[in-house]
Amino acid sequence: MKRYILLVLLFLVGVGVVSGIYFQSLHQDGSVFNLQQPVDFYSCNDSRYYSGHGVEALDTASLNDYVAAVNAQGSSFCFNVADASQLGSLKLVWYSQAEAPRSIEVLGLVEGEDEASGEVLWAKEKPVTVKSLSGFFYSEINFDSPSRFSRFRVNYVSGAGQDRLLLRAAAPFFKISVDEDVASLLSDIHRVSVIAPYGIGVAETDARDVDALVSGLKSASSLHCGNYSYIFAHGIESEYDWTAVGALSNLKAAHTVVEVDYPAGKYTADPTLGALYFCSYSSMQAGTCDFSKAIYTDTYNPILWRYKGADFYPGATIQSTYSGIQDYFNAYRKLDGK
Repeated sequence: MKRYILLVLLFLVGVGVVSGIYFQSLHQDGSVFNLQQPVDFYSCNDSRYYSGHGVEALDTASLNDYVAAVNAQGSSFCFNVADASQLGSLKLVWYSQAEAPRSIEVLGLVEGEDEASGEVLWAKEKPVTVKSLSGFFYSEINFDSPSRFSRFRVNYVSGAGQDRLLLRAAAPFFKISVDEDVASLLSDIHRVSVIAPYGIGVAETDARDVDALVSGLKSASSLHCGNYSYIFAHGIESEYDWTAVGALSNLKAAHTVVEVDYPAGKYTADPTLGALYFCSYSSMQAGTCDFSKAIYTDTYNPILWRYKGADFYPGATIQSTYSGIQDYFNAYRKLDGK
């Protein structure tokens, strides 16, 4: 008997994510992913910010809020988690390309010791690569240390135009073990989400069948949410029933996600940003979903906050649905006028 998956599309374009973790499904013997979990951002002892531009800016979704340090010496921020955890990666959204530093330092802080010292997880000698997405600039830092900490510190070192920390958002991801029942689906979602960078994607195709379209999408230089969703739908076609749904949020953003009729209940997957909601699409649309239980893998980028959880789904208007891979393929053909 097939399980059912409902892919939610937004006109074959858009993006999405969620924030939080479904802790009930986590244990120590499952598959390990880089996942978000709740953190508290706070000012380190020697951090110095301009009024109205403190570390509280990192607690808001809007990228209009930003941290502005007074000088290089006061350019740092700290964060903690409830339990000692292994930091897997960290996304940092800079104020602008010119204000992206060339050097930063990330420390794991030892309990009871000074905040200025700790284990160096990212050394200041390592270069910081800056990428662009939707007009914003960010860096993704990946960590190798297996050490676990409950407190962390990020120091600006050098290279920004004004020689101080100017930061719009920060998203830490931790290595967390997930229950095998959830891991299988999450692995499929995440695998699709990292095929190519998010971008303008593929809107036109000369593919003549469903398989050829998948091959073309997998070789594209960038993908949009409709592309990710088509690849995901094609991959589960023989195992699950699914329906693709396109919707428009109250913020007029278009986005694609996936609703899964799983044995434990209906889940909604986002193959664009590697996210999984433990709710049906209809409950998210109605605003009754507990978005805090969602799982976000390290594909998620805070630049795309308008497409996640409570910022997108409540009150979203469904524009289109697809109930099979041929049906979905035909939508591409219509867009191509072929």
